[in-house]
Amino acid sequence: MTEQYIYEVTVDVDVTILDAWKTWIVDHVNHIVNLEKGNLFSKSNIFEVNTGLLDPTTCTKGRPISFVIQYWATSANSIPTYIQKYSDELRKDGLEKFGDKMKASRRVLVEKKSIHNPPQTSTFGYVF
Repeated sequence: MTEQYIYEVTVDVDVTILDAWKTWIVDHVNHIVNLEKGNLFSKSNIFEVNTGLLDPTTCTKGRPISFVIQYWATSANSIPTYIQKYSDELRKDGLEKFGDKMKASRRVLVEKKSIHNPPQTSTFGYVF
């Protein structure tokens, strides 16, 4: 199996800028995925963290909302290339627009194993 590299950004967004940030982040992520004609990242996913499903007693009213953005690298070299050539300018763009109303952290994930359900049909169950 070829290793899949994922550049992951977690962002805590202040509720006072949430609507503007949600609009901006889609364009921002689209721009990143299209860098170098799409040769750095093949796709990206934007997730909102939902802590209420794990603990319904959690109150998030007024607290920052967390998002996770995953960029699927086309190769092991894509992430260092992105960081060296583009990340400073793109981070600056977010900071100029939203200042300290958003906080980001980053990490790189390396997929080691992908596990899937066996194929199934509605009549016969598992297909081998």
